[in-house]
Amino acid sequence: MKKLLLISYYWPPAGGPACQRILSFARYLPEYNWKVVVLTVSNGDYPVRDESLKNIIPPDCPVYKTITREPFSLYRKFLGLKKEEKIPVAVLAQQNCNWKKQFANWIRLNLFVPDARKGWIKHAVKKGKEIVEHEKPDLILSSSPPPSVHLIAEQLAEFAQVPWVTDFRDPWTRIHYYQKNRNSFTEFLDLQLEKRILRNCSGIVSASKGFAELLSIPSQKKYRVITNGYDEPDFPEEKKISPFFRIVHTGSLSPNRFDQKIFLILKELIDRKEIPSEKLEIILIGKIDENIHRKITAFLPVNIIKFKPFAAHNQALQVMQNAELLLLFTENIPGYKGHLPAKMFEYLFTGNFIIGTGDSDSEAAEILSETGHGMISNDLNKISGKIKELFELWEKKEYPVLSPEQTEKYTRKNLSARLAEYLDDLVAESRD
Repeated sequence: MKKLLLISYYWPPAGGPACQRILSFARYLPEYNWKVVVLTVSNGDYPVRDESLKNIIPPDCPVYKTITREPFSLYRKFLGLKKEEKIPVAVLAQQNCNWKKQFANWIRLNLFVPDARKGWIKHAVKKGKEIVEHEKPDLILSSSPPPSVHLIAEQLAEFAQVPWVTDFRDPWTRIHYYQKNRNSFTEFLDLQLEKRILRNCSGIVSASKGFAELLSIPSQKKYRVITNGYDEPDFPEEKKISPFFRIVHTGSLSPNRFDQKIFLILKELIDRKEIPSEKLEIILIGKIDENIHRKITAFLPVNIIKFKPFAAHNQALQVMQNAELLLLFTENIPGYKGHLPAKMFEYLFTGNFIIGTGDSDSEAAEILSETGHGMISNDLNKISGKIKELFELWEKKEYPVLSPEQTEKYTRKNLSARLAEYLDDLVAESRD
């Protein structure tokens, strides 16, 4: 078997889609002749933790950990936060916040290039050289955010003299929370780093075509799109029946990932008695911005809404599967049509219909249309009509069960097969 050194800041007990993507590579690449060795942190400061993900770490996957030095304890102390309080990435996109948070975010965005995790670089490179000498990898893959992982991989690839692939789950300098928040000198420095990394790496993987287009990829360099996906074995075997028409959203809701139009449509349907409120249940799982929380409860009867905190991945999958309708919010930012929320692929496997508001020509809208599993639109009448239609079918016990056949290419196993093929080609080219 060939051997891959995978460098990622996120690894269990980190939670969320970043960790799930990396874990799936470690889980399935061995089936395609790639043994995975992981380099990660021992004391990571994660926005969310999910201890359940430890249960699916492959037992034969060597995991090397090293300490990291980061400014987040000072950040919490300055803002008066509790030691254990999690810091969501979305905090960097906040505009209407107190002066302390604005100042702290400015420092974080402008004085830490490429990012606030850069304190890991020195420790990771030192440990990485030991791993290279012991494991003898055939290729190195670094997955961001944070972009600091690519600076680590650059040094290790030169040391090991092997090909190196950069995996971008998000853009780098054009990621949404950098917009309007960085000074021109910081932007210039970071852009030069991005260009250097993309020039020096052997291959580039992006989680979407649109995100690849937001990177400074040299014109002569080819990239491969490997989206996020889903794992069929992780889902519960059966859907639990309920007397309510359940509308579900999983994941955090921040100002950039929220559109109140969906909730206004639901309010109108209830007011017109086209959907009786006593037959409706809205379940929102994850961290929700306080202003968004107030807006939702102002629109809708409180007794039909269930706000739940972040849930372990297996619990979130159960709630998704039990739904009748799934809500999807993409980044509400110009030029960000490549945003494919990781949960969308798990939504797809449930067979439940997915509705979102936004550009109908986005990549997410294209996938929903192609699979027949949902829609993204700014046509409020169209959305309202679809929700009413689904509710009426549910009342008649004729709710459509959508076929998973259209979504099979998004299984994490199939996506890992595509990645393995790309890695094979890069290794072969390097040996010619």
